[in-house]
Amino acid sequence: MWRILGSLKWCWLMAKLKSVWIALERMDRIVLVVAILVGTMLGALSVFRYVGYNAGMYDLGVMSQAISSGTRGQLLEYTYRNGNLSRLAWHVEVFYLILVPLYALFPSPATLVIVQALLFVVGVFPLYTLALRKIQVRWAARTIALSYLFYPVAHTAVLFDLHGDTLAIPWLLFAIEAMDRRAWRMYMLWILLALSCKFYVAVPVASIGGWLFLWGKEKQRGVFTFLLAGLWGSFTFLVLRPWLTPSEAVVAQSSTLGYLRFYFGQFWEGLAQTWSVRLLTAVVVFLPALWLGAHAWDWSLLALAVTLPVLVSSGPGPSYDYRYHHYALTVPLVMAAIVYGAARFREQALRIVFPEKRTRALLRWNIAVALTFFLTFAMNIMLVDTPLRRQFWLNQPGQGLHEWVYGRTPRDAFKDQWLSDYVPSEPPLISSSFLAPHVVNREVLYLFRYPDSELDILNPAHFFERLERVDYALADSLFDYVVMFGPDDFRGGLMYDMFAIKTLLQDSNFGLIAAQDGLLLFERDPIPVNILSQQVTVLTPTVLPAGREIFGEHIYLVDVELRFVDGDRWRFRFDWLIAQPLVGDTPFVAVTRLEGMPHTRWLHLPTTALYPVTEWEPGQIVREEFEVSLPDSLEPGGYNVLTGWYDTSNPFAYATDARSCVGEEMVVGEIIFGMVEKE
Repeated sequence: MWRILGSLKWCWLMAKLKSVWIALERMDRIVLVVAILVGTMLGALSVFRYVGYNAGMYDLGVMSQAISSGTRGQLLEYTYRNGNLSRLAWHVEVFYLILVPLYALFPSPATLVIVQALLFVVGVFPLYTLALRKIQVRWAARTIALSYLFYPVAHTAVLFDLHGDTLAIPWLLFAIEAMDRRAWRMYMLWILLALSCKFYVAVPVASIGGWLFLWGKEKQRGVFTFLLAGLWGSFTFLVLRPWLTPSEAVVAQSSTLGYLRFYFGQFWEGLAQTWSVRLLTAVVVFLPALWLGAHAWDWSLLALAVTLPVLVSSGPGPSYDYRYHHYALTVPLVMAAIVYGAARFREQALRIVFPEKRTRALLRWNIAVALTFFLTFAMNIMLVDTPLRRQFWLNQPGQGLHEWVYGRTPRDAFKDQWLSDYVPSEPPLISSSFLAPHVVNREVLYLFRYPDSELDILNPAHFFERLERVDYALADSLFDYVVMFGPDDFRGGLMYDMFAIKTLLQDSNFGLIAAQDGLLLFERDPIPVNILSQQVTVLTPTVLPAGREIFGEHIYLVDVELRFVDGDRWRFRFDWLIAQPLVGDTPFVAVTRLEGMPHTRWLHLPTTALYPVTEWEPGQIVREEFEVSLPDSLEPGGYNVLTGWYDTSNPFAYATDARSCVGEEMVVGEIIFGMVEKE
């Protein structure tokens, strides 16, 4: 019996594979090739963003931690500000459970963004099939399929981390195609898959049900679809989310009203300043579809209904910006409007009796189809940061191959190795935002900062609460991610983690046990001998010493001592002086490195975090002493030690090069590694 069942299963599988192969053979070769190229491009860019440490914990890291928890038998749990929370208590992404086995085989966030890019391009198959069936013109079906593959807000959604609504795009397209040919079993399968991606996918699904009832001549199935979406959306939003939210993880957004306030509560306050931007965003979303979509006003109306809540939202980001993922659910409905609009437009032209008028109408139809793709592609290369844009290749800050977007620096490669060598894989951890996704496969992972509560980091009580729940803290004292808002206005940069670092240095429960090239690892209750000591002392001499080296105009190096301690450990002591108050309140920071050796920089934490230069008074001698561990890869020999001061108001201060250097970098001594004995 089992052999018979096994044979039947094998036959069924072969039949399915054969049907898939036949479907691929029927696909337009150009569409297939472009789909492969676009999928490869989007997948590669998403991976580049991750491996370049430019994807933060929100949102890729959060989704990865949740899916990772499934491999441990947990229900899609991730760590939020107050404790662990299931994604089923937030946006109810049941679909993530399907990704758990794949993540168990390839446990990396890169796996998930590749899957997302792949699923997006898979959506072109039902769309092309639908377009060819409705229009009966191959080149037009091809053009519409290509328009989907380059639709601007589809690309921005795929490139912005991992989200359930982006994953729902192909399932909605499959559902619309199955609905059109009245394949109701397959239609229901695709609808269920779409609903599993996120609770508010219920909105476009309900819209499809409404279309079936009002215009699709399938009232019963329309009512069923509408009720299914309504019941699923209501149950997940009003019942499942609150029920699965543990008391210790409750936040304002957990409640129904709190969620609505979070995403829509500030709309009226900011409308006067943002209405023009919102209007331009609507143009970006709908412009390519306007001409053909006007001939399918029913589908265009559904697309508008799905889009309006995003356009009026006031969530962080801001959430109405087209560069995020929030317009992903609009894409299937817009493409349906294009397909049905093209079909109806052509039918109207063909029904014209007079040949000349019919010819002119068909010419307008041809132009409309071609213009749809032209606008789509033109807007894509103007608005989406991909290799199709000229700016992508110019290495401009915040664009394309630049290190803040898709570029990967030697320090990024160093981070990979350092995290693997020093950060334990399982204990509870609190981390810097852009390091977190690379240590995400653990049960507890807090952040120093949360994007929806920027002021939270400034409240020590909140930070101490999180510290009590972790065994390790991972910081980047040379934080190298920056978002530019203007020439002198940026977020990120070298000082971004400094509040957390200062708190950890002052917390007697934690000790710094590893530090190299700005990366810091703190451990709770470490073995004392493993602690890298960081101290600062203020001296008030009666006579100012002579023979001082000057950095810039105000900072003087009075004395320096580089002392071997044991093994690979050295103790550095610097005595500093400012003769007169600094102008302004910009914190300068000192960085010491070994000449000619990459990734051997040490930020002077005592005079950066514990007693910054902005607090110094003229006439004081500020003595800082800190221990460093030389890397194991260092060859025995002598190395010059260089020290420089850097202006952290410069967004490139983390690079500690000439762009932010105060004065000049100087040789302050020499160390002999591997050739001395402890005295």
